[in-house]
Amino acid sequence: MKKYIYLCGPTVYDKVHIGNMRPIVTFDLILRGYKHLYPDQYVFIHNITDIDDKIINQAQKLKMSESEISSQYFSFYKEMLKEYNVQTIDKMPKVTEHINEIASFIQNILNNKNGYEVNKSIYFDTSKFSQYGSVSNINLEKLQNQKTHEQKNDFDFVLWKNKKEGMTWETSIGNGRPGWHTECAVFVNHYTKGQSLEIHGGGIDLKFPHHENENIQYIAVNNKPITTQWLHTGTINIDNQKMSKSLGNIIKADQFLSLYPHGADLFRLLILTSNINAEIEINDTVLQPLIKKIHQLDKIMNYLKLNESQLEISYDQNQSEIYNNIAQEIIKYSFAQISKNLNKLIKQFNESKNIIYAQEIYSYLKFLGFNLVNKTIDKELISLYHEYKTLLSKKEYDKSDEIRKKLLKHNLI
Repeated sequence: MKKYIYLCGPTVYDKVHIGNMRPIVTFDLILRGYKHLYPDQYVFIHNITDIDDKIINQAQKLKMSESEISSQYFSFYKEMLKEYNVQTIDKMPKVTEHINEIASFIQNILNNKNGYEVNKSIYFDTSKFSQYGSVSNINLEKLQNQKTHEQKNDFDFVLWKNKKEGMTWETSIGNGRPGWHTECAVFVNHYTKGQSLEIHGGGIDLKFPHHENENIQYIAVNNKPITTQWLHTGTINIDNQKMSKSLGNIIKADQFLSLYPHGADLFRLLILTSNINAEIEINDTVLQPLIKKIHQLDKIMNYLKLNESQLEISYDQNQSEIYNNIAQEIIKYSFAQISKNLNKLIKQFNESKNIIYAQEIYSYLKFLGFNLVNKTIDKELISLYHEYKTLLSKKEYDKSDEIRKKLLKHNLI
């Protein structure tokens, strides 16, 4: 029986930033573990919100259509997924491709008297469910008086918007477009056939109200929670301030790649050295040690490629054992232990220059999705390296020093 893992995806109205990338890279790491240990059992779903007020506003601002805006920034997101080496996504449903299904889901809620219509918009009635608030465990009393004039209760939310501006659809429940909180519940319902997910994730800022509202709709339709486990990733802060457009401290996903050598690997390493739900600080104090480590890993991978003739054939079995160990740690979210193991291997290699340790580091990096393992070395540089080794063996140090400068420049020694 298939098991499903779901991660809320971005609203594609602008370029994604590194805060958007944290959840998907985190889940890519976790799915690598599950898919290794349980081949063909796990299905990873990652939705795309391609119609929303933000998209409509951006379209009006740029004098483009909503579909042009969403298509442009969805393409950018897919490009970033490739650059950051996210490989585990199985399904990427878009809202605009499931409008009739969303309408049917909302009709089900209406039929069970768990929703109501006001001015042709449809709202969910949270007063019908004592479970509301169970996802976030938030003190609802402190958030009173949040309702608009159309809502019956403070925390009721819109399922279907009767809007005139922007893209709308004519459906069985009227003309309009979906509310944001319904799409994920519908996608989960579609793929799991009404069962609970194994894991549902997203940024911690989605816990309330988004995940709370997803869950209560799912309970209303299927009489069970949307997931058996919630997994929320923490925020990313820039110099002790949460990233926000108002502060102007957003780092776009492509900017991060251009700011730092091996930027995608640096970001993956940053995630591995942090607890999943903890805040991540981006500053020089945090990044400089990681940049140094990436430099070390790059040098070790170069060493491995330059000395491939020394590789032992028996390593395949050892690699399989390493993969199993990493997978077991990663599905327990033991990122700290994985980082500790990798640091130990780096130290052992630096002390011994034993190629077996380099191979084990390669296995770690390959399994964890680091791009460094795919790096190639120019044939001329390989020849230069072997010439350098020959000159050293002959104690021709003057000649070898000239070559050494070139090799250092390319991080080959």
